[in-house]
Amino acid sequence: MREQGGILDAERFATVPSGTTICFRDLGKASDPALLLIAGLGEDINAWGGEFVSALVARGFRVITMDNRDVGRSTFASRPAPMVWRQVLARPRKDAYSLADMAADATGVLDHLGIGRVHLVGRSMGGMIAQTIAATVPDRVLSLTSIYSTTGAKKVGQPVRTAVRKSTTVAAG
Repeated sequence: MREQGGILDAERFATVPSGTTICFRDLGKASDPALLLIAGLGEDINAWGGEFVSALVARGFRVITMDNRDVGRSTFASRPAPMVWRQVLARPRKDAYSLADMAADATGVLDHLGIGRVHLVGRSMGGMIAQTIAATVPDRVLSLTSIYSTTGAKKVGQPVRTAVRKSTTVAAG
């Protein structure tokens, strides 16, 4: 165990139905409402920050964080990781796994912990994974927060071109 932002935690592992081993942390009381934080592409179990996680636990949540496949201490695929842009653009799949597979990994961790219903928070690709969970097993989702993410649909949830131009102009100069 080690201390992270005032919380003593230990990384644990769950082998989900696909055979993938997922590294996760389970913090807070088992009786508290569960909240699963799903990080973005390439972010590991520490991406949410200890202080943020500590604050959620202090507010009465059971917080679960995890390394997605190909990140941190979870299983690494022998084939290339998914190209999220390819899935967003509905290009043919040549990847080792999909967002649906990653959503199944997350629900596999919840099953391993005996958690039926959960609040989902995902950012970037983690938001896409959370949305996939909500779409495929809606009865398990108490709430969904998707942070700077997309649905994957070309006409839904995309930034307005003028906003993109403004943000890049401001950033550049």
